[in-house]
Amino acid sequence: MTDPCIIHVPLSCAGDKIMTGKPATMDDRAAIVAATVLGIIAAATFMIQPGIVQALVDQAGFASKQAGYVAAAEMAGLALTTVVLSYVGHKVSWRRLIVVFALIEAGCNLASVWRQDFNGLLVLRFIAGLGAGGLTSISFGAIGETAKPDRSFGYFLMWILGYGAVGLMALPAILHLVGLSGLFAIVTGMSLVGVAIARFMPITSRLVAQATTATHGLSKGWKRATIVSSLMFSLGCGILWAFASLIGASKGVAAQSVANALGISQFFGVAGALSVGVLGARIPRPLSLTALILLGGFVALLLGFPVSGTSVIFGLLLCLFNFTWNSVQPLYLAASADFDPHGGLVRRIVAVQMSGLAVGPFLGALILRGNDFGPITASVAILMFFGAAIIIVPLVKVHRAHRPIAGMPLRVEA
Repeated sequence: MTDPCIIHVPLSCAGDKIMTGKPATMDDRAAIVAATVLGIIAAATFMIQPGIVQALVDQAGFASKQAGYVAAAEMAGLALTTVVLSYVGHKVSWRRLIVVFALIEAGCNLASVWRQDFNGLLVLRFIAGLGAGGLTSISFGAIGETAKPDRSFGYFLMWILGYGAVGLMALPAILHLVGLSGLFAIVTGMSLVGVAIARFMPITSRLVAQATTATHGLSKGWKRATIVSSLMFSLGCGILWAFASLIGASKGVAAQSVANALGISQFFGVAGALSVGVLGARIPRPLSLTALILLGGFVALLLGFPVSGTSVIFGLLLCLFNFTWNSVQPLYLAASADFDPHGGLVRRIVAVQMSGLAVGPFLGALILRGNDFGPITASVAILMFFGAAIIIVPLVKVHRAHRPIAGMPLRVEA
């Protein structure tokens, strides 16, 4: 078979000769493992973002707003690259892009070891986010090309969340031993792993996905509505996640207890993603999405408004939040894979999810009044969650009702 890279991207394929390894597809186990590792590398700082925000306040002497802006800058860079690659990422060599983006992320992480003033970190973390965004887009897009996206996304997110859980629980000890500079040195090493595993990935995306009886194209307007819904849900999650440590501190929860709650909550996120991976499409998506998004809104209400500030209750609320977040995310991605057999909608959903997580901390920093992390941030998050549910659930219901019968032709829109 003719290498699709020769047909579509002749200039980018020559550079891949420097990387040995047989041509791979996303049906190969090695490619799935490589994509999962790339996803972990891309999320190296985001998954422990609450702890980094707290460290910027405690160790670097930043104001809460400044720490929020630094977190938002990194996510803004990440979102920007995912948006660009959602349109062109399937046309160029994945292997070359992985090397370039991994080196960008590694270089900025290394520079962050020495430059930790506000302006310096603002620029460095933005550029590091550009590299992380490239790895995010490629890894998510690659997983979306597997045969069973519900299960694949569930397991993919499970491993990323597992890293986040361990990282958050170990973060206070790491910061105590090596400080913020040492932490950035560690993630520098993680970034460089991406260069080594690029050879195991497919050279480029399959431009035409294999249509199955489970896929059915929706109109462009409805695809845009799906994107808006995913953006709103991600905004709500981004607001709560970035300031989770500070919300706990404002309720009088001790720093180590907050770190433990964040780490344990990641295991509940793993459980949420794993539940989607194991159950797949056995539970109707309209029912799952409705229940989970409404649960997220309820948790935001309890997190933001005055309730008992014990570490146990705070930890339980974070666990419910992470379970909800990481159950809903693969459901959005899997539904998008069904909505658009060409895979373009999956790449755009990844882009808007990252955009929402980028804008969330910035929006949260804007609406802060002093150190009041409660009612204001919670109210905005609740509105985002409910708005997302109102949009996505009818779309999923209509798609489910109008799926083509086996053997009938499919209507597919680019």
